[in-house]
Amino acid sequence: LWVDKYAPQDVTDLAVHKRKILEVQNWLQGALVELRASGTRPWLKRILILTGPPGVGKTTTLRLVAKQLDIPISEWINPVHLAQDINDTSYATGEARKFELFIRKADRYTPLAMATPTATIATPIATPPEPPNQQLVVIEDFPNLTQPATKRVFEDCLRHYTAPRPLRAFPLVLIISECISRHSLLEEASGGPAGRNGRSFGEALENFRQVIPRDVLDSPLVTRINFNPIAPTLLTKALKRIWSLECHCHPWSQNRRPLLNESAVLPMVVAECHGDIRNALNTLQLTSRTLPSSPVPGSAGSSRSRPGRPSGGRESSFDLFHAMGKVLYNKRRPTSPGSDARPETPAEAILEHVPVDYDLFVLFLHQNYLAFTGDIDDAALASERLSDADGLVVG
Repeated sequence: LWVDKYAPQDVTDLAVHKRKILEVQNWLQGALVELRASGTRPWLKRILILTGPPGVGKTTTLRLVAKQLDIPISEWINPVHLAQDINDTSYATGEARKFELFIRKADRYTPLAMATPTATIATPIATPPEPPNQQLVVIEDFPNLTQPATKRVFEDCLRHYTAPRPLRAFPLVLIISECISRHSLLEEASGGPAGRNGRSFGEALENFRQVIPRDVLDSPLVTRINFNPIAPTLLTKALKRIWSLECHCHPWSQNRRPLLNESAVLPMVVAECHGDIRNALNTLQLTSRTLPSSPVPGSAGSSRSRPGRPSGGRESSFDLFHAMGKVLYNKRRPTSPGSDARPETPAEAILEHVPVDYDLFVLFLHQNYLAFTGDIDDAALASERLSDADGLVVG
């Protein structure tokens, strides 16, 4: 896959915004300074939480910055269990115990020499070497937090890191990809506890708050860096670079280059993937593979023909708030001089890509539409249309 073949080897290859790279770099450098001076000054950089949608470069940025600073990584990877019933108490206790040992002993063992220097598991060995001077403890593959015993141990380990006392341990980095919880959406739309607590939509949907205890998040020893979807300009630049490399390395790609109208296909790939570079690369690779080996003049596969929609895009092109904004802000543009402005995005396209059920989407619109009406007549008309939509959905 191109995702692996053209994986960034240096921070200069990243499509992530430079400010985010600098934030991660500054935190790691500060954590190392505090680690070397432990015992003589308070340690304020204990836990770093990297959040954001999937495919925006959280893990890659951390690994490349750590590589640049020559910091080895000790990463937790969930053990594989062959138990017949994973709900068995011994299973949960065993996993919780292994995780607790990993957290408490990660600073006692250097990464194994047989593994890569930036992605290893801190595995106890018979004769442990001298403790390393610096190291990162990374958790991305979280243990099964649906098990009460495992969740309790996980939270206790985090509280151990944020305890207001001197602590000799390596910096801990948690990497959490955000996703939308349907339960949270329903609760928010129906005025449940999330709404009664006065939290914003964004706070209710960021699942890192469901993983990390509130007291840990509020600790001054914890830093959170949020990665946004990759900007279209940066994503387009990265895709062009990778496509050029592929064409240079493989003759078959050179034959297909005239067929791939970059000015038309790349913007479509970028629009379909919404800042997810992993998905964008897979889509571009899939699209290039479907092209014929040589152009046929005047045929549908020739460079003069209009390109179709790229294959492999996300099932849901809009996130919830993007889809709501398309309706509530309703940007319009005239199709011809003197004609009425038409919506920039047709309603059918919004409904095709909305990430939730139609009835739930209507509920969210109903909760927010009043702020976008100019007078009582507009509000009455919008309310009538929402009633019609509700009737169509239910019926």
